[in-house]
Amino acid sequence: MRVPTRRASASTPVTLHVERLVLEGLGLTRAQAGLVQRAFERELTRLVTHAERGGDWRGTRVPAVTATAVHIDGTARPTQLGRDVARSVYSTLRKSP
Repeated sequence: MRVPTRRASASTPVTLHVERLVLEGLGLTRAQAGLVQRAFERELTRLVTHAERGGDWRGTRVPAVTATAVHIDGTARPTQLGRDVARSVYSTLRKSP
């Protein structure tokens, strides 16, 4: 999946490519999985675009990331799950060398 980002003022565009996002043991329907994906893309785009002003992501490549676990209580909506996963991935990316 591609996560396009907007151009922040006076900055270089950032392109993120997430080849595969694995969420295990959730039993999502196809429609729910689509909601998770779209929410993930929107939130990760928002986080990276906002942080772009304060960080230098130029030339950064991360071949694989194992993000911190996202705890769900069974009542989480797919859109909230997508946002939570994006925040976990973003947090892990910010810590990567």
